[in-house]
Amino acid sequence: MSSHADTSAPQPAPHSNNNFSFILLLCFKVTLDGTNYNDWMRNIKMALRFEDREYILEKELIEVDRDTATPEEYASYKKHYDDATKVACIMVATMVPELQRIQRYVERLQKLNMQIDEELAIDMVLNSLASCYDQFILAYHLNNTQTTLDELHNMLQTAEDALKGKGVPSANSPVMAIGRGKKRKAPPKQNWKGKA
Repeated sequence: MSSHADTSAPQPAPHSNNNFSFILLLCFKVTLDGTNYNDWMRNIKMALRFEDREYILEKELIEVDRDTATPEEYASYKKHYDDATKVACIMVATMVPELQRIQRYVERLQKLNMQIDEELAIDMVLNSLASCYDQFILAYHLNNTQTTLDELHNMLQTAEDALKGKGVPSANSPVMAIGRGKKRKAPPKQNWKGKA
């Protein structure tokens, strides 16, 4: 064989397969089950930082027109798209099957060009929460406040920390605001004597 054929062979990625295996092991250490979002996201971010792909979570993927884009713009878009696809696969693979099913339903709706407004997205999030969030869901509906998806995300992080005992929600927390300023009366004591 000529040496020319050897130089045209594709070059390996900068990170070896061993590094990629390490990243997958790190990601699979915590599987998102609806009660451990903070731990799961921390692992995902560490893995993405190691692979220099953390930008995927922070930078919006803006589609470019291949006919009007410069080669550099299209190459940048293609890299971002490929990285986002890989990250999405890792994120979905580290979810419990119930959350994976919800993700597949959302993808199907998007393929059908159904616009998912923020209210529907919030309802989907609330309905997908584990039973340990029942008190949070009740408080959320009783407050009947208009929140954005980002605000709900922050509220859920606070609730998760409280569930784990890492923090105690303050009296100003949106979740704990129910009944603030109202004192409940204790039920009257009765001298009830049961039958012997």
